[in-house]
Amino acid sequence: MKKLRGLKIINIILVLLMMLSIVNPALATGLTVNPDQPAYSGGEKAAVAASVYDDATNAGGGTDGNSDAKSEENHEIAEDNDSAGVTEPQNSSDQTVSSLVYPANDTEKQAASLAVELNDVNPDLGTVKVRVVDNVQRLAGDLANISSDYREPFGEILPLTEVEITEGLTMRGALEKALATKSITVYGAVDYVSGIGPVTSADGSRKVAKLSEFDSGSQSGWMVTLNDWFINAGANTFTVKDGDVVEFCYTCNLGADLGSGFNNPDTSLKALSVNKGVLNPVFAPGTKEYILTLPAATQIMVTPTAANKNNKVTIQSGDVTYRSTDEIAVADEQVITVKCGQNTYKITVAVSNNDQSSADAVNDLIEARLPSMILPQATAFKSN
Repeated sequence: MKKLRGLKIINIILVLLMMLSIVNPALATGLTVNPDQPAYSGGEKAAVAASVYDDATNAGGGTDGNSDAKSEENHEIAEDNDSAGVTEPQNSSDQTVSSLVYPANDTEKQAASLAVELNDVNPDLGTVKVRVVDNVQRLAGDLANISSDYREPFGEILPLTEVEITEGLTMRGALEKALATKSITVYGAVDYVSGIGPVTSADGSRKVAKLSEFDSGSQSGWMVTLNDWFINAGANTFTVKDGDVVEFCYTCNLGADLGSGFNNPDTSLKALSVNKGVLNPVFAPGTKEYILTLPAATQIMVTPTAANKNNKVTIQSGDVTYRSTDEIAVADEQVITVKCGQNTYKITVAVSNNDQSSADAVNDLIEARLPSMILPQATAFKSN
């Protein structure tokens, strides 16, 4: 009876080991897993075949000479195995666990699902460039009332800094992200920037806790442009797009020293440049039609500057609207229009034959007109 009781205990231990293998077969003592069968398969159920070797039972098999007792023990194990979803063992010394099925790890499935959701929520929205500057001179009439640390401009406080765009990122949010890279804080209500700091002068000789409105005169404070246009509402109301350029500028004269004139009715351009080719005639605010000569079809960038930057300038070709930071693919006879207020400027592309004589002719024209041109970025093509 003692031997029979001992065998029962051993068989119970075997059952516990097999039940443990249901949770994780690799944790079961003495369990060998088929190396060709993956433990997980893309979130689906995986079948694992394994063998359990019971040396103790094998050593004591049949020692009591009671075959009926042995059959009874096997039946008890089979009942336990059935409850665990395991097939009945063939014998007590070599028990095979077959078709043992368990679900993929829930944590893995949740993590994979979360990764997909994050990709959907946070797609690549591109980048925006942010710059912060104080380049304007203080008004002579205000100098007596300005602290010595604020009487001179601080220069470039934050060079053009590229930050990643997140969903719904505003100009104000872009400013905060960019300044955070330099441990600089933005002060003021969400719809108004009253100060930025700490601020150090370009030469390092001065450092102040912050540069705020009225620090450098009664008409001083912060203004902001989006692609060279002084926006007409708070910076928190404009969301940014890939390729945008945001510039926060300090003014000492209500924006007039930055090209923003609230009482200026001028809606013309004061400059118009193209980074390639030759623009003919030379730009003048009153001239509305131009020919851009290029040696071949290419991509160009058009940079208009409004006389009053409170007026938004648009660049259009066909049905597409461009920014000054965008490249425009152009071909012969293509028309580009630039609008500022009620003024419209027209540029017609003329592509010469792409041979060296034509390229030299274009280059000669550039050289002949260089002293009077306002297009320092014009590109010339000439053979050696």
